[in-house]
Amino acid sequence: MTNEIAGRRVPRVYAVSGRQDIHEFILAAVRASGGEVLYASEAGRTPVYVGLQGAQDERLGLLIYPFQDDASNDSRATHR
Repeated sequence: MTNEIAGRRVPRVYAVSGRQDIHEFILAAVRASGGEVLYASEAGRTPVYVGLQGAQDERLGLLIYPFQDDASNDSRATHR
């Protein structure tokens, strides 16, 4: 199944929970680097879409599949 918006293929959107912290981290990183967040999708969905304006007035759209690796809970994760 292909998802399309305005004649363009778009990724499937998934509902997620417990991702507010990483969502806020992404937006804070954009701001800390001198960018302005023009749009950010909700924290309860992935992928995260961020529309931003950079320090040089360039506009970018970022499509991000964020994840956190908690290797402290999984000894197998140390050799990935």
